[in-house]
Amino acid sequence: MKPEQQIIRFGILTDQLQLKNWQIKSIERLLEVEGNELVVIFLPQITKSYDASALPIGFRFLERQLRQLPLLQTTSIEDNFKSIPKVQLNINKKGFSNYIDDQGIDQIESHQLNVILRFGFGIIRGKVLDIPTYGIWSFHHGNPEQFRGGPPAFWEFLQEKSTNGLILQRLTNELDAGIILRQARIKRVSHSFLAHNDRLCSVSIDFPRWVADAIRNNQPGLFENKITQKGPIYKVPSNWKVLMFFLKLFKSKIAFHYQQLFQFEVWNVGVTPYNDLSQINWAPQPNKSTYQADPFMDKHGNVYFELYDYRTGKGSIAARTFKNNAWSDLNTILSTEVHYSYPFVLEIGEKQYLLPEQYQSNEVVIYELNQGQLLHKKHLLKGDWVDATIHEYDGLFWLFCSPHQHSNEELYLFYADSITDNYQPHPLNPIKVDISGSRPGGKLFTDDQGRLIRPSQNSTHTYGGSITLNHITSLSPTNYREERVGAVNPEKDSRYNKALHTFSYEGNYAIIDGKTYRFIWSAFIKELKRKFKRLV
Repeated sequence: MKPEQQIIRFGILTDQLQLKNWQIKSIERLLEVEGNELVVIFLPQITKSYDASALPIGFRFLERQLRQLPLLQTTSIEDNFKSIPKVQLNINKKGFSNYIDDQGIDQIESHQLNVILRFGFGIIRGKVLDIPTYGIWSFHHGNPEQFRGGPPAFWEFLQEKSTNGLILQRLTNELDAGIILRQARIKRVSHSFLAHNDRLCSVSIDFPRWVADAIRNNQPGLFENKITQKGPIYKVPSNWKVLMFFLKLFKSKIAFHYQQLFQFEVWNVGVTPYNDLSQINWAPQPNKSTYQADPFMDKHGNVYFELYDYRTGKGSIAARTFKNNAWSDLNTILSTEVHYSYPFVLEIGEKQYLLPEQYQSNEVVIYELNQGQLLHKKHLLKGDWVDATIHEYDGLFWLFCSPHQHSNEELYLFYADSITDNYQPHPLNPIKVDISGSRPGGKLFTDDQGRLIRPSQNSTHTYGGSITLNHITSLSPTNYREERVGAVNPEKDSRYNKALHTFSYEGNYAIIDGKTYRFIWSAFIKELKRKFKRLV
């Protein structure tokens, strides 16, 4: 489907006089884009009042907890959209489905809408689904292939799933078989149900805006991803299920704080033949309070990486040379009061560049690199971006990065005419929201099938657990699309076999890192002091 319209006229379908604040913000975000227009709000002739008294007491307690979140509190539609016409519709109920009568259909058609956003109204079927140009859009806070029904996130917590899916779909007449317009997969915040629900809502806010922009930019395949597999339908949990939920939540909190105090990440960098990742030559570790991560190699065999020190709580950029299967001594090349990591290295013509992460300075900076010395530097972007990765493609320079606050889940894209030019944001930012494959994890490369591959970090089970290999199928100033085609996992027999979150090729080598855990006294004391300050 290749839409031609540039103006998005949309309506709201709701059976409540109040909307949750995340829903209000979603509408407001859509209206921030020039050309989007809220035309009408549809309500049933008899609006429902929510009666929670018949629900199990355990679930009611859980709902009261959730209402502490500002995004889940409600606001009257009159407070925000007073000037928008309100139209009442007559609903005919058939079984579990709601059908709008002929008079209501005529009223909806008269507004010539491109989209209707559904907030409530139950299961909608019938002609109304095909009246707006791009259909009726509905949110589902869960992966429909695993969890249908609700409440949002509860069953994911009870079953201790690692992630939580969420989608915006175009409804069809087939129950739970809509067309997925936008989807995300976020890490379950296992120790905090409130924080997790807050994240679910905040991610949802931008979905309609993103789809509207994708329509304007003719994003390929936008209306082709239909739900085919259906998970079981879940309903309001019993008091026993809620009790089990809180017991598991308590167990997760204990495990979370135990790991923060006693299990500290220790990374190391390694080089291996490009076709045999089992033969890893790990670099020597400087001491027990530091680790080495995020390696990149240049064509001379110099490996640049983050050198993190638990005593200071910050990283610097260091380098070693790998030659004749041996590592040289460590040399620190960039160290200030700012935390540095992910020293991305690339060569353009005769020049070599280094692009370190330094989100604490709220900017992305690129350095010219000459024989291991940092020369001129240029500011490329403002913002607390992490793991900036540049690739030249089709006459443009493409900069992939993630925002620090949601670095493991969101991917943004910028582009410029030259490597040090002004970078423009891609209109479909964030181009991906997925804990299993968003954050950059190494240099892009072309595989033996001629495909452009983007390595990314998969933090589904643990931070930087493995590398996801993504095939970029569409890359232009208006479109972006990629699909998962493979993975690079840590070697089971390696000393650093708990995770692997940086992967690149250089010549005949693959350059990787690996993680293990260790108790570190200096880190323990710092973490204990931090927790004590939060208590008092």
